[in-house]
Amino acid sequence: MQEKPFPVIPIVAIFSSEAAARAAIAETGAEVLRLPSPGVAFLRPAQGLVERLYAAGAGLVIT
Repeated sequence: MQEKPFPVIPIVAIFSSEAAARAAIAETGAEVLRLPSPGVAFLRPAQGLVERLYAAGAGLVIT
């Protein structure tokens, strides 16, 4: 029996607008998993990404 890999648990980043979210994603080089609503991004976890997102203007980052 083959084990299933663990699912990716995204980083959730909240921004003031969709434009701010897209600009921060471009600036940080984050990999988008999903954009469920304007200003909210589900991102693939990466080393140092939380800090880069805050520096790029995120209001809240949830890991």
